[in-house]
Amino acid sequence: MSYEEMAAVTGARIPTLKMRVHRAREALLEALEEVVR
Repeated sequence: MSYEEMAAVTGARIPTLKMRVHRAREALLEALEEVVR
């Protein structure tokens, strides 16, 4: 799904969505690192 599609569905601005996706990726990476250890 593109940022444009996400913006159309959620009504959020693209920079906001990019920030949310970035933070979600960081959180996922952190959670996976805890599982691997």
